[in-house]
Amino acid sequence: SIVRRDKQLTIHWHDDSKMADWDMGAVPEDLWKKMKFMDTNPATLYVSLNGMKGSILTITEAVIKALSHKSPTKEGL
Repeated sequence: SIVRRDKQLTIHWHDDSKMADWDMGAVPEDLWKKMKFMDTNPATLYVSLNGMKGSILTITEAVIKALSHKSPTKEGL
């Protein structure tokens, strides 16, 4: 689920098994600085919207796309 509240996105993954092969090193540094992962179940991510431009849909799509790059070691799987 994705919730926008004030100047923050909150994203919950109820099935975080797909996150195991994500390459977090591929996330651009400027976006990484705006992110905070919580050690919760389900997995929770907070993203600050301060300084981000564009519609909430465009921003959300960019965040999910940046996160979901596959790790080079798991690309072919």
